[in-house]
Amino acid sequence: MASLELRNGKYRIVFRYGGQKFSRTLMTLDRREAKHSLARLEDNLRRLELGTLELDPAANIACVLLSSGAQIRRPSVTKPPLLGPLLDQYLSSVPEGSLEPSTFQMLNTHIGHFKRLQVG
Repeated sequence: MASLELRNGKYRIVFRYGGQKFSRTLMTLDRREAKHSLARLEDNLRRLELGTLELDPAANIACVLLSSGAQIRRPSVTKPPLLGPLLDQYLSSVPEGSLEPSTFQMLNTHIGHFKRLQVG
């Protein structure tokens, strides 16, 4: 059995599963929306008890039950490539003789200044 709590103006859902108490904010101020989330969670708890819903042991149970059983994984964050190595790659890809020597020297100078001032 699950219940709703109103804390700091936002609804929170509280439930027990496997003898352990779980609680999760619903990030809503709307009671009607909170009741819908409560009904969805109770339905998924029932499906879990019946065996029609499988739970990954590493998954966050509150997230799974509130998302109708979807095993949510957070996207991995990858760092964007740094501009310095990208500029080096550009300079090495410029065909020999395609630029005047003074133009190529100017590019090297400006890129050198940029890399010196670049943070990160």
